[in-house]
Amino acid sequence: MMIMKKRNLLFWILLFAGCMVEPSKFSLASYEMFSRQKHGYETSGITFETKNEFFYIVSDSGFLTKLDKNGKELKTWKIKGDLEGVTVVPFLNNAVFIIEEDEDKILHYDTANSKLVSEYKIGDLVKKEIKAESIAFMPIKDQAKGYFLVGSQKSARIYSFFADFTGDVEIKFHKEIIKDKLIEDVSGLFYDNLNNDLWILSDKKNHIVIFNMEKNKIVNLINIPGKHQEGLFVIGCRAYITEDRSGTINVLDLNQYKTISDCGSE
Repeated sequence: MMIMKKRNLLFWILLFAGCMVEPSKFSLASYEMFSRQKHGYETSGITFETKNEFFYIVSDSGFLTKLDKNGKELKTWKIKGDLEGVTVVPFLNNAVFIIEEDEDKILHYDTANSKLVSEYKIGDLVKKEIKAESIAFMPIKDQAKGYFLVGSQKSARIYSFFADFTGDVEIKFHKEIIKDKLIEDVSGLFYDNLNNDLWILSDKKNHIVIFNMEKNKIVNLINIPGKHQEGLFVIGCRAYITEDRSGTINVLDLNQYKTISDCGSE
């Protein structure tokens, strides 16, 4: 009887939190290795450039790597720092934005000319240590503006920074956007532009929390296989998840989850 009461209490807590929980039953056959980097790479973040169909990944060891759509390495750059996350801005060419954790910075890197364009000390903007671990970009429709969404694995907080690309790039702290008990750490972020959802990866809990930005609430929670998951990007119903200690990118088939109907799209 006591067990039943605890289960019912958990159900109501999750119901009022506005999320649905997928049981911890997934097919390992639907989780396949897509690419493996060289020993010691520690793949910590991933993004996808839709226009040219390139993946970009970063390493704790200070590497940025471009892969083709099949996972083949095309080029690697050495960039100083503890690189934890990476994203692209859809209306910019040859530009990637990287989270550097040690000094809480966003690095703007020009891949065409292999040079660091600028760096933004976001810890100074927030006026506290973030220990930034992940990043995604949320564009503003029909404008050369948007928001960088930055997650902290240490504090489990997510911050937004307004970015204006109409002239000289300007980045300002906007606000702290999410703080929820279901989010215990933020190791990876993916913004789904089609559904206005933010996918939040947790390597501590081995799950993904899906937060709708318009409704301002959690709309889904799914358990996932793997361990030490550090980066996430979703194309259709395929989630590309990086595992830092193994240096791998694995693909998870999202069709197996009954609570996800249309998956994600950039």
